[in-house]
Amino acid sequence: HESAKPVVLMMIDLDHFKQVNDFNGHNTGDMLLRECARRIAGCLPRQSLIGRIGGDEFAAAFPTDNLRRETINPIAAELVQAIGESARINAINIEVTASIGLSHSETPGIAGQPADAHAMLEMADIAMYHAKRQGRNGFFWFEPQMADEMRFRNELEQGIRLGIPLGEFVPFYEQQIDLQTGELTGFEMLARWVSPQFGVVSPDIFIPVAEDIGAIADLSESVIRQALEDAKQWDPRLTLAVNISPLQLRDPWFSQKLLRL
Repeated sequence: HESAKPVVLMMIDLDHFKQVNDFNGHNTGDMLLRECARRIAGCLPRQSLIGRIGGDEFAAAFPTDNLRRETINPIAAELVQAIGESARINAINIEVTASIGLSHSETPGIAGQPADAHAMLEMADIAMYHAKRQGRNGFFWFEPQMADEMRFRNELEQGIRLGIPLGEFVPFYEQQIDLQTGELTGFEMLARWVSPQFGVVSPDIFIPVAEDIGAIADLSESVIRQALEDAKQWDPRLTLAVNISPLQLRDPWFSQKLLRL
């Protein structure tokens, strides 16, 4: 920028936009993108550069005299609110929200490199994914530890994808007791990940990630299959209870798959 002012960069990603396309058609999705672009342009300073850089992702940059967060945060908050107001398209009310990541040209880049345009985009992108993981419909500034979180997350995703066919996800069993008689009535099967990289990982860590990457059905079927094999050796009076993800209930063939197992 010719005045050499500091620059703020925003990555703006629409939350659950794919569902709008799937449920309402691509024509409605395209009209929603145009409406969101108008709202973005209406909230940002006049001299901003704004572009759509992916299916449902926008980037915006603008120079500023003041990089203090209390100056920039109201702009980001207004943007979140503006995009989050329902849009009426083809006589349908469409609800959409946005996750926003911010970086600026004075931030030291990842690994200490200077924050050029590429580094600023990468940092804002990492902050945007952090916003998604924090519940969406909000904004975050890039912080260096977010890059470490991102690397750890990527390692978890890769580990889950590779670990399912390798049999790293195994059933553990919790006793179910009749409180009146004290008698063992069965077992609840709980999945554990015995990872060569991370050790024994609890489901509250790996299940949300497996759901996000679309691996939960394969993971669940794998441990249920192992549990049913184990249960062949049990007294026939004992029951086996298994947990399933709500995402699996969206599969119209889920009950058939369970019966086949």
